[in-house]
Amino acid sequence: MSDFFELLPTVFLILIAVFVIITIVFVYRQFTTMKRLLESQALKRGGTMERGYPRQQIKFQYHEYPMTVSAYQGSRYQPPETKVHVELHHPISSLISISHESIASRIGKAFGGQDIQIGMDEFDNAFRVKAEDENYVRTIVNLTLQNKLLELEHERPHVVLKGQTLDVSVPRVLKTDEQYDKLIDLATSLVDQLQESP
Repeated sequence: MSDFFELLPTVFLILIAVFVIITIVFVYRQFTTMKRLLESQALKRGGTMERGYPRQQIKFQYHEYPMTVSAYQGSRYQPPETKVHVELHHPISSLISISHESIASRIGKAFGGQDIQIGMDEFDNAFRVKAEDENYVRTIVNLTLQNKLLELEHERPHVVLKGQTLDVSVPRVLKTDEQYDKLIDLATSLVDQLQESP
């Protein structure tokens, strides 16, 4: 029995070492997958990869708009995120925020919290829309954009249009080319819609 207790510190250290090794392998694999997918997107879109750690990003042009796609694995103090950032040529006329409908926001609605209803039940139930100009947001969030947001619903996308910037993000590191394509396609569709709207 005394031998067992003497071995406990050694067993404990072995378990810690195994846990650390597994964590390092997992983080490294996630990082290399993230890097490979971003490199693929950069190649596909004629962009450039900017190497760094922990955030990886690519830059490319969509028409005349500079776009940045970044991925961050997260840390103890900051959650993971994949984001498309677009610099617009002119400031938009209204701050717009579109976020996934959470349990907290549903509770808020039950107590009188308001958001803009676009008119499509599936979209209105899945997303919370906030804007300074209700009419303007309805011209931006057309049926095409609603469907693109619904395609990404399980990723919990968040769209923010403010001043001369557009940010489209999800609170995780994306793991497939298709997911990146959908996120970037949503951002480019928003840019197209902003060009068409007065």
